[in-house]
Amino acid sequence: MFDVRIELFMPRDVLFVRRHGPYAVSAPEAWKTLWGWLHAQGHAGSVKRVLGVSWDAPDHPAPDTIRYDACVEMHARVGGDPGINVAEKSLPGGAFAVLTHEGDYSTLGARMGEMVDTLLPEKALEPDWSRPAMEVYLNDPTGTDGDAPKRTDICIPIHD
Repeated sequence: MFDVRIELFMPRDVLFVRRHGPYAVSAPEAWKTLWGWLHAQGHAGSVKRVLGVSWDAPDHPAPDTIRYDACVEMHARVGGDPGINVAEKSLPGGAFAVLTHEGDYSTLGARMGEMVDTLLPEKALEPDWSRPAMEVYLNDPTGTDGDAPKRTDICIPIHD
């Protein structure tokens, strides 16, 4: 059995890059752009937290309009770059059902589906799709942690 816990998140100010399309395509594109910009600007060392934000269900009827945001919280405000669509925004807070996932990032979607379809109903929790689902990467998502297992908090918004 997986341990789903409830956490209350405060709004988070982030830098982000948005891409559209199926998550398997849009997420890598967004991360490539954001990490490339952070390294080029000398800001990669100032990243405090790394988050992936999914605004739409993967089975959305128009897959090309699915929205994915690659996001980073910074230790200090650095501003964005409109020329390559790096922007600032605040992510909504609120109550989230959280499950820590260990394993390859390619399995996050399946685990998120299992949370929504099985684990949340078992706990009588109802998703609040007016807010996005999030992945909080607990170790370095760029792969520089070597052989460390990939750990990610999958966060599904729920009604308070």
